Amino acid sequence: MRTHMAKKVKERELEADILDQEEGKEVSVESFITDNRNLILVVAGIIVLVLGGYSFYRYNQRAKNTEAQEEMFQAVYYFEQDSLEKALRGDGQYLGFEDIADEYSGTDAANLATYYLGLIYLKQGDLDTGVDYLKQFKTGENMLSMAAYMALGFAYEDLGDPSEAASYFERAARTPGENSQTTPMMLMNAARNYEAAGEPGKARDIYQKIKSEYPTSSEGIAIDKYLGRVAE
Repeated sequence: MRTHMAKKVKERELEADILDQEEGKEVSVESFITDNRNLILVVAGIIVLVLGGYSFYRYNQRAKNTEAQEEMFQAVYYFEQDSLEKALRGDGQYLGFEDIADEYSGTDAANLATYYLGLIYLKQGDLDTGVDYLKQFKTGENMLSMAAYMALGFAYEDLGDPSEAASYFERAARTPGENSQTTPMMLMNAARNYEAAGEPGKARDIYQKIKSEYPTSSEGIAIDKYLGRVAE
């Protein structure tokens, strides 16, 4: 009987301890919230500001992009007319690509202006500056990116770096995905530059790819001549 009573007392004491611990937890959480109310409000405020700021940033970027596109219309016209200085620096009324890239930095229009800047400097013979701008251009899986890679390939070829030229022509061949229109031509340019770089093995692999995958292209029809040139 005593053993049974002692057991009951122990159980009640244990239950009381558990309740005390649980109450302690509640008090400590409440205390934390009370003691750190200002900190919690500040953190919550920062989160709201960050989210609100990001939404405003996106809205502002869209507005800036629209404005930049309107400015760029005239610069593109001058570029197409080969009035490169006006395309570059503007005409006093409309901005040129330089100012658009600078003033609307971070927008899609500014990125496109960077592409045009690269082409203009290449056309003017300033290859190093042209390459710098084209490498800043943010590429994607589209034909404009293919054109940028191709331009870099020809620029490095003119700069006397055929190995680097070949690597950019290979990128152009894969962008925006291999196709029968542009891929064989870009591969031929890559192989030609690998030959010039003293890497006949890489050139041979590319010529063989053209022969097997693009046999009816203009490059594929005449490919045996090039394969014979780099035969092992």
